Amino acid sequence: MTRLDNYRPVDDLPRSSRGGTPFDLTDFVATSLLKRALRAAGLHHVLAGAPCTFVVVGIPGGALSLFMDAIENQFRRSGRDPNCVRSKVHDRTGMKADRTKSVDVAVPSLQSHRSTCWLYDTPDDVPAFLATIADGVAAIPMPDRRLLLAMASRVRAIEPMGARELEYVMSVPWHLLTSFVEGGRSFRAAAGLAMRIEAARSAEPTGREKEAASEKNSDAAGEVVGVSDGPTLDDLPGLGEAAEWGRTLAVDLADYRAGRIGWGEVDRGALLHGPPGTGKTTFARALGRTCGVPVHIHSLARWQAAGYLNALLKAMRNAFSEAIAAAPCILFVDELDSFGDRANVDDHNARYTREVINAFLECLDGAEGRPGVVVVGATNHPQLIDPAIRRAGRLDREIAIPLPDACARAQILRFHLRWDLPGADLTEVAEAMDGKSGADIEALVRGARRAARTARRPMEHGDLVSALPPALRLTDAAFKRVCVHEAGHIVVGQALAAASGSVPVRAAVRRELRGPNGNRTEFTLERGGEGTLASYLHLVTTMLGGTAAELEVFGQSSELSGGSPDSDLARATRLVARIELDLGLGGTLATTGMTSDDEVARCLRLDRAFGRRVERTLAECLECARGFLRERRTDLDAIAGRLEMHGTWHAASGRHVHSVARTGTEAEVKPASARSDRRRGAPRAVPG
Repeated sequence: MTRLDNYRPVDDLPRSSRGGTPFDLTDFVATSLLKRALRAAGLHHVLAGAPCTFVVVGIPGGALSLFMDAIENQFRRSGRDPNCVRSKVHDRTGMKADRTKSVDVAVPSLQSHRSTCWLYDTPDDVPAFLATIADGVAAIPMPDRRLLLAMASRVRAIEPMGARELEYVMSVPWHLLTSFVEGGRSFRAAAGLAMRIEAARSAEPTGREKEAASEKNSDAAGEVVGVSDGPTLDDLPGLGEAAEWGRTLAVDLADYRAGRIGWGEVDRGALLHGPPGTGKTTFARALGRTCGVPVHIHSLARWQAAGYLNALLKAMRNAFSEAIAAAPCILFVDELDSFGDRANVDDHNARYTREVINAFLECLDGAEGRPGVVVVGATNHPQLIDPAIRRAGRLDREIAIPLPDACARAQILRFHLRWDLPGADLTEVAEAMDGKSGADIEALVRGARRAARTARRPMEHGDLVSALPPALRLTDAAFKRVCVHEAGHIVVGQALAAASGSVPVRAAVRRELRGPNGNRTEFTLERGGEGTLASYLHLVTTMLGGTAAELEVFGQSSELSGGSPDSDLARATRLVARIELDLGLGGTLATTGMTSDDEVARCLRLDRAFGRRVERTLAECLECARGFLRERRTDLDAIAGRLEMHGTWHAASGRHVHSVARTGTEAEVKPASARSDRRRGAPRAVPG
């Protein structure tokens, strides 16, 4: 009889379960089987994080969501796509094979994503064109004895099992088995319960009515969320302006249903945007419950699942028709940036994109104004959406759902904790989750609850602390550099506030970092300024104040200024590029309109003369910032010392904002190549 005491686990153990993080048994099994399938198919570059296009088949029934999570986690583990923004998983399971589809069906996804994965039931369901262009087809294997032993070795207090017991537990669906074992049952008890559940399922009726209901709720048809029990907007913290708009909409819809106002008095819709995980879809569901109306959930991807262009357009029009028939209601369209922008599409896909967007605009306008239907769109990238979709009368409002602040994080923690840890002080945990989304906080609570459940005791405050991301403690030298960097932003920002319109209000630094946003300086942007070249360049100079401070104090800069799309150097580079490309403030009057970040990067890569102009302007602004810091070295040292001692700086506790002398404006930072004025547009905060 093989005993588990001396068993050495397989080498497919996911990295997330090594170390001190809570162990997820279902994730372990799904990830192990996925890795085996990829290796067997020769797709080792997928595991290494390289760009890829591949197909996965043979996912067991009931385990689809587990494998979709495992694939997305594989994309994240490479470190090159932490939020899966440039990766896409297409679920085609349960769909009949269509051998007539052409390669053009897959081209839009391949162009817009770094890594793509298609899921099918069997190899025979994979279209010929996809089998040709994919790197390979990976078939998920069945769990074997070796994997089951590894599963058992991860469960605490598991009894020894021999060959007979192993055969018994291998005869039930593993996704049920693992979930029941995590609930505290032994393998034998979990296997018995899983077999009873499968027997009960097999006895359920499977007539025409069930088939029709399944088709009605297919991907192409979308999802309808009725007015049922669940959180309302009053129950969800951290939504800010979005929650206020939702409450106002609830009053308007109630008045509309009562006949007190006409449909023309109600907002036709809104565009929600913000970082991933801030709760845009959760907001839509809570909005429906607050307003007392159903929510119809759709996306372009669901409509594309219907088939070719004609089928897509039909599914889209059906969605609006069903919403109008159910009015008053909310039609929620997720990932609105998937529609793209007709002005920024290549010739190959121009006709397809144009027809899809035109049809969507037609649905938004409606021959009779879609009375009673409020359209709410959601996106992580509002700048990628066609301006015609965003104009008033279609989506009247644009509402940002930002990452929650410390107060909102504490409220979100309390919401997800529910009845656990009543009266506990959550300030420490909330502060440690700085820069994290509501979804991250929910995952934190779930991990803490799992740790307590595994230990067979009520949750403790220490479980939350243990579930926090591991902290990186800075050395004394590194922490001092951070303080000098943020002090540079403050001093330069104060010196140029009157000219740039950007005023520093607070700064925070941490010796122990749990995320990328632990050290930062926040600014307020005064609206309505002249928007001249000088004001833009002073804003760039403020962005480079941290780099300038490091150069003045230490003689060299560090990685604090770069490394991400939101870094000082990245924002400054984009702003200088748009001075040249968009704002008519560069060397020529010719402009290109609103240029996307990808186009800016392409211009910098391909146009060397343009790149040299941008670099020259950045260098002049950096030298200007260093000049201000030399004159105000005493202020720089004082603010850096305050940050090092207290960790925070507020405008009320610092010096008053300096007025800018005439010699400190246009004459000092104006490059020779720039000559004219235009309206201002700039970021709100400068990250550290």
